[in-house]
Order: sequence, then C-alpha cells, then structure tokens
Amino acid sequence: MKTRQGLAPEWMPQPNTVVCVAAGRWWDAVAVPQLEGLDALEILDQESARAPGPVIWDPTARQPRLYFLVPAGTAETWEFPDTAAFGDTTFVVVPAAAKIEPPGLYWLVPPDPAAPDALVDAAALREALQRAAGG
Repeated sequence: MKTRQGLAPEWMPQPNTVVCVAAGRWWDAVAVPQLEGLDALEILDQESARAPGPVIWDPTARQPRLYFLVPAGTAETWEFPDTAAFGDTTFVVVPAAAKIEPPGLYWLVPPDPAAPDALVDAAALREALQRAAGG
C-alpha cells in the first residue's frame, strides 16, 4: 500500500462517501455476525492495548455484521463457523474515514492515521472468536 504516515490509506473513500473497495489488494475482510463480532472485538481490544485494527460495522444489514480488515491472502485459508472471508474477486463496502457513527455503515474502529497499513491480526481474530464462543 502506498501511504504516508499520518494520511488515510489510498483505498479510503473521499469524505461523506461510501464505496465498494476490491478486497484482496490492500486487505481481505472477515465478516462476523454482530454479537460474536462485538465479543471478539472486546477481546482483541483488551489484548492489543486498544489498537485491534480496522473494523467496519453494518448494523443496517438484514443480518448485522462486523467486517474485520485482515492481511490480504487471509481469505484463501480462512475457516471459522458462521463467518465469511472476502478476498480476491470480491468487494467490501467501505465508509469514509470520518464516518464513525450511525446511521448506516460506519467504522467501529477506523484505520489509524499514524499506522495506515495496520490491520487486524488474523490469528488473533480467530483466537478471539474461539474465546468468545467459549472454546
């Protein structure tokens, strides 16, 4: 990803917009049902000193979900019950950086301007999902 520290990533939509971004280039996304995602995010938040990586929340979908942005390539091997991974040949709807509250799709954890390349650690996400499920 071509970024400069302190600036939004180049895939980030312009202010006041929401766009479809191709997964698999800068990141992949793991979609998790809302309740399980919030539980896993709480675990990641605690274990990462409140820097788990970017997470999008879509509370308006028929089945509300959180989308954890993970390293590109993760979707190729991702397997976890009741989740879906989006990589090459798929798109994810992404809100502008300042969209951090409802209505609609928004960043629950926006990308960090000081570390625009930072993503959710896929192994840590899997572990947090297992712990949230009681396993």
